[in-house]
Amino acid sequence: MKAIRLLAAGVCCRKDCLQHVDRKAIEGARRGMRQINTNGIREFVLNSLMSNTMMSSGHGHGHGLPPIARNVKDMRFNGNIICKKTWYKIHKIPQSTFYNYQHYFQHG
Repeated sequence: MKAIRLLAAGVCCRKDCLQHVDRKAIEGARRGMRQINTNGIREFVLNSLMSNTMMSSGHGHGHGLPPIARNVKDMRFNGNIICKKTWYKIHKIPQSTFYNYQHYFQHG
């Protein structure tokens, strides 16, 4: 719980979306992430990027879009729209891992 308090004390972006996320939801997300392996994390990130692409583009199938249209700016978590930095920090995914998967998602 201390790690979540430290996370919540940080600043993520100019919208400060991290401050609007429920701490118990963060704890639940982290507990879920501990139960999946590396391949599962990869699939989770790619599926999350896909669903957030569809949300922001209004298209029904994100992989049919050109790479520029698959550029996700915001992510959804627990009913909130949050920045990518908050999303990967909530899920305790390293920044470099997240952006590697995002690059793969965008460019195949």
